[in-house]
Amino acid sequence: INTDVQELTKRIINKYYEEKDPNNHMSVEINSDIITNTSNWFTLKLTISETAASSNLEYKYYHIDKNSLNKLYKTQAYPTLKELHNI
Repeated sequence: INTDVQELTKRIINKYYEEKDPNNHMSVEINSDIITNTSNWFTLKLTISETAASSNLEYKYYHIDKNSLNKLYKTQAYPTLKELHNI
């Protein structure tokens, strides 16, 4: 997830700087929200808002099945939220 979020953020920021013009009013905003964090599931929501002459609002969700992580790591010691989200 970290890599995907970082690549997405970098792509959006690079696009912003490529299209930015002193005569245009543009803005980009990316927010993250933890939607679910239970013993079984973790869901991260990214809200991406791009505004120029018009606006675009995009939502991206990342779902993690913690039970699958337990099987993957074969213990209860799966990565922490900080490790998953690189906070």
